Amino acid sequence: AEAPICYLPLGVLEWHGEHNVIGLDAIKAHAICIRAAQLSGGVVVPPLYWATDYREDLEDGKYLTGGVEKGERYHVPGNMFWLRPTTYLNLLLDIYETMRRRDEMVDAY
Repeated sequence: AEAPICYLPLGVLEWHGEHNVIGLDAIKAHAICIRAAQLSGGVVVPPLYWATDYREDLEDGKYLTGGVEKGERYHVPGNMFWLRPTTYLNLLLDIYETMRRRDEMVDAY
């Protein structure tokens, strides 16, 4: 690779209506990262389909996450990506540390 860079495509498993597939965000992000790596060097790792989002705690002790339209009080069907913010941050930091420590990258473009 010409540049010591690792691309991590981020996109969530969320519903965009009946006309699009679930996971479209990560599919598009992955394609953009591949093109960037082809142009400038580097490697592209598999997409991360998880993220953090607004959480609404309910009176019965349950909660809504991932795709909750704030103020709308409904959960968008098909959304299944929610992680706690601290979990998501630690996941990203662990991925970064793992890739930083690699001596040799494989599947470089």
